[in-house]
Amino acid sequence: MNEPELRQGGGVYIYDWPDGVTAKVERLYENSHHEVHGQVTIKMGGTGHIHQARINLLSTSGRRQFAKFCQERYDLTAVDWDSKLEYICVKTLSLHREGEPVIDLADIEIDESMSWRIEPLLVEGQANLIYGTGGLGKSYLATYLGLLAIHGLTQCGLSAEPGVVLYLDYEADSQTAKRRADNLGRGLGIPYSHLLYRFSHQSVASSVQELQYIVAEKEVSLVIVDSAGPACGGEPETAANAISYFTALRSLKCTSLTIAHQSKNSRDGGPFGSVYWTNYPRQVYELKRHQEMDADEIIMSMVHRKVNDGRLQKPRGLKLKFGLDVTVEGHELMGVPQLATDMPAIDLICDAVRSGALTRGEIVAELADVAETTIRQALKREKDKGLRSRIIQVGDRWGLRESP
Repeated sequence: MNEPELRQGGGVYIYDWPDGVTAKVERLYENSHHEVHGQVTIKMGGTGHIHQARINLLSTSGRRQFAKFCQERYDLTAVDWDSKLEYICVKTLSLHREGEPVIDLADIEIDESMSWRIEPLLVEGQANLIYGTGGLGKSYLATYLGLLAIHGLTQCGLSAEPGVVLYLDYEADSQTAKRRADNLGRGLGIPYSHLLYRFSHQSVASSVQELQYIVAEKEVSLVIVDSAGPACGGEPETAANAISYFTALRSLKCTSLTIAHQSKNSRDGGPFGSVYWTNYPRQVYELKRHQEMDADEIIMSMVHRKVNDGRLQKPRGLKLKFGLDVTVEGHELMGVPQLATDMPAIDLICDAVRSGALTRGEIVAELADVAETTIRQALKREKDKGLRSRIIQVGDRWGLRESP
């Protein structure tokens, strides 16, 4: 028997024989007895569908019964159905258990620059997370980032690599998502969003094989999950559900952005649930917002809470204006007292002395929401910088250093 051509990806194995027979094996599952079951579909050239069933790849009787049915459906003595079933079962089982190859790190060339899907927000090929309380506009932000990533746009200090984006929606529906994407698209000057959308209700872990297939078939580069609670398939407070969720995301082998809710009475300020919700992602941002009464615009602050490689970034300000279209632009957070408190202490100090030099005590009084020790440490660090400092001390007062 001639060996078939093999195509694989996303947990799907497709075998094409020269005689026109095509076999697809997918949705593999290994039970507690180490038996691997898979859905097998057989097609024959122009005649189309022959048979589809779920079989135990290790069962001799299961293979024979499947082959017998194919023979009855397509009675052609030239086709050795027993040999074909034996081949695809043995080969698929071998590939499935083989897993990822072992590599020698000495053979790997290090890329000194961090790779981004959206710089400097979403690390390429890794899990990223944005969290905040309800009603902040997280879904609008996620859709906006998705549109940037689809079209490779640069805006608001964000620079995206173009690629296919898949939006897994656990909270709304396609009509809501379409309206949101169209409004943002018009604001960006994009006639069509081309955002791949999936109405989702099963957990990411339980539907991971289908997601692997979609990611591979559509060549998806970014998966957006909105939102983490229903997507984890159980109580997010448990470590098992969080680990299962991120393990499934990792198997997709592409960049991911998870939107998560934050409990209003959260003591540590992080997203709800297990610490794994912040331990697993490579980058974590807290989203805050300010909106005046009856205003048609909101100011968002993205506060960088965690990074695995590199430094924490300053909070990023965005303004969303709502109308027939939705526009997004960068915004200076210093002008929004409710959001400015997350800015670095030295930035707050510089803003406080912008109108004139102040003593340390006057700075402390001006920045009532900032601890005095934090201000004292910031002033000392700035003084140690010498000529590189942004502010200088003259007598007992601190003022802005004049630009050269």
